[in-house]
Amino acid sequence: MKCPACERELTELSTGGVRLDVCHGGCGGMWFEKIELEKLNDSDESDGGPLINVPVDTSIEIDDAQPRRCPKCQGKPTMRQHFVGGEEEGVRIDTCETCEGTWLDNGELEWIQSH
Repeated sequence: MKCPACERELTELSTGGVRLDVCHGGCGGMWFEKIELEKLNDSDESDGGPLINVPVDTSIEIDDAQPRRCPKCQGKPTMRQHFVGGEEEGVRIDTCETCEGTWLDNGELEWIQSH
């Protein structure tokens, strides 16, 4: 699968019994299948630490204003949703309405886990 943010090939990583597709050495974003994000955040699962520190190529420029396209559903546009935590503003996550997968840009998983 191709990264919806920088077009690099995604790499499969496993943590806490969850397999994810990450942009390893690229923009550092992560693709979660339908229930993987919830499963990773379950108290019985890993804290996702290894995923927070995915190597990133800092020379890659990502346009946050551009909508992401689902890497699984052949480029179908994702829906951008505001994920709010506590009293803080939150982050915007991208979810595919067809497969219900979620794309998190670099740093968004860490923000979600801390809130």
